[in-house]
Amino acid sequence: MNLVLKYAVLPSLLLSLSTSCKHEDRKSGLESEISGSASNLPSDLGVGFDSETQVIKSQCVTGSPVWRGAQDSSIEYGQDLSFNDIVKSYGGGAKVGATVFGFDVKGAAEFASKNASTEYSSTITLVNKVSLKKLILSNPKLTTQGKAELSEGRASDTVRETCGNEFFNEIEYGAQIFVVAKFDFASAQDKVEFKGNASVSLLGIGEIGGSISHLSDKVKKSGRVSITARQVGGNPEELSSILSTGVISCSLVDFEKTCLPALTAIVKYASEDFRKSLSSSPDPQDLYEAQLAADAAAAKGKTVAKRDPGNAKGWAEVNFITAKYADILIEGARLVPEIDVPLINAEIERTRSLVYDDFQVQLKDSERASSLLRDTSLSDIKRKRITEIESATTKNKEVLASIGKTCMAQPGKCIETYKKYKSEQVQAYDARQLSFDICLIKADMDNTSWVLKGADSKAIGTIRFNSDGNLAGYSSNDEKTWKVDGCLLRLYNASGVATTVFGKIEESGDSMSGQGLKDAPRTLDRQK
Repeated sequence: MNLVLKYAVLPSLLLSLSTSCKHEDRKSGLESEISGSASNLPSDLGVGFDSETQVIKSQCVTGSPVWRGAQDSSIEYGQDLSFNDIVKSYGGGAKVGATVFGFDVKGAAEFASKNASTEYSSTITLVNKVSLKKLILSNPKLTTQGKAELSEGRASDTVRETCGNEFFNEIEYGAQIFVVAKFDFASAQDKVEFKGNASVSLLGIGEIGGSISHLSDKVKKSGRVSITARQVGGNPEELSSILSTGVISCSLVDFEKTCLPALTAIVKYASEDFRKSLSSSPDPQDLYEAQLAADAAAAKGKTVAKRDPGNAKGWAEVNFITAKYADILIEGARLVPEIDVPLINAEIERTRSLVYDDFQVQLKDSERASSLLRDTSLSDIKRKRITEIESATTKNKEVLASIGKTCMAQPGKCIETYKKYKSEQVQAYDARQLSFDICLIKADMDNTSWVLKGADSKAIGTIRFNSDGNLAGYSSNDEKTWKVDGCLLRLYNASGVATTVFGKIEESGDSMSGQGLKDAPRTLDRQK
């Protein structure tokens, strides 16, 4: 019999299983708390779970489900939430200090990458979480499979492989809504100006327009704001009526006219009307007991009307909580082997973190590239560079997602697969190109020819920039080799001293200006 009803999570946020720390004096340490919107969720209370691999195991425990708790809610306003902040806040299950490993290219990781603060963006957020009650497994007993893992009251060596090291003993029912206003800028410098001149928060939404008015025309014209809302539980149709497309976007110039009315309506719904709308939602306890009665009737051969709990509106399963077998005697025994060897050592744990950090970077850079490519004013060379970054990050994030899942489910292969990625699979790119400020890279100059000009635009000669760093086609004691570093092109004499520096590049990428010895003007024009 299926003890747990599945309620609608629309729109849903798929969050990979996440471990967390919960310190209580009477317990031995780590427990896991898992988002109700996760994939691979348990079918019943009592189902096993391995906290180190985050894999669902067999059901070795059963018991008597009881309901506890009363309705409560909290509203949090935030600024510039990081990737992990958003995953933890939206997932609901992660506690402070926990590492949430979510390696889905779609789902929670994608949502976080689109809405986290970055070098080129700033965010303001509102999260309203409403908790209702918990379904708790009391009087735990061993299932037939659990008993099979015992011999003379002692757990077998295979108990962890069969049952895991924890089991699901609580489900928390509730609902939540997450609202994000994200300000994207052409460059990191524009973000600095925004942070220095605009004090914005969804708590003081009426003041945002006034703050934006203090920005320079350049920042207002190139900057954009996008509004996103995601809801778990409740009636998603109410949110859809306000936010019909899921995202509203406009330039900062048009903020008060285009985006502010919609943002005001969304914030009002999230902070005031969302909880009120839940008052008419059916109690999950009533639905649960009705399902038990229907299952009992079906077992006696009676015809029962079919019901699809996946289409229900109202309260959702927002957290799945586990207990450690080591902390609980079940029928006088502990489902823990005498020698319980950890599956994860320090090196594997470190590698997992490195994979996850790399995965975050690729997600955020991919999102930035996709966002920039929607700008129709991009020059051809800028579009080419950003398209290359989008392609590279798409490949990287997909490979890292696969590696991440391997690191979780098969820890022994984690280090090897990550090393292979770093040495053979990673697609390199220059993240500086994600700024609208033109930044020269070595690949722009490799094996290209340029006309060098001096004062009054008089041609001095044609230089070929060989990929090995040597100059060809133009002979001078002052210019022998070249190098691009920090967006600057430098020409060096035979002694390795920089004699000519080019730092200003035209948007087309076909011309640049700089200075030679004694501040002599120099320009380079790409040879057609």
